[in-house]
Amino acid sequence: MLSDPQKRRYARQILVDELGLAGQERLCGAAVQPSAAADPEAAAVALDYLARAGLRCEGEPSPLTAAGGPALPVEIETSAAVHALAGDPLLYDCAAWLAGAFAAVETIKRAASAGVEGRLDPALTLQASSAPSAGRDHEPGRNAPGLNREVQ
Repeated sequence: MLSDPQKRRYARQILVDELGLAGQERLCGAAVQPSAAADPEAAAVALDYLARAGLRCEGEPSPLTAAGGPALPVEIETSAAVHALAGDPLLYDCAAWLAGAFAAVETIKRAASAGVEGRLDPALTLQASSAPSAGRDHEPGRNAPGLNREVQ
């Protein structure tokens, strides 16, 4: 059963029809553990989202989560798969974020017994837009749209 502070903290999630109070209680009672083969950047994103959703992450106990139960595996892409998704080394951070966020959503659905299982299409590859950003000149390979770093 969720405490009053937990109900306030997770109020927006509880309002989601597919989750509700019972689903949030399952999330707060669940523990997760990423596989050893997971891409480290994608794993960091996934574990951040999962902890914010109320799940207990391996090695990071939280006073807001209930203890007990076996850890659910977090199915996070390997580094090779994240690099393949990126398609371009400049897009690695974007691909790691996408893979981590997707893994978190799928783990939340499993933990809460909600939704339908999804999979990232292995043929999916991110591509940087070659169109200039609005109001800026675009030099290929530098300050690509959607990226916050310059190529050295």
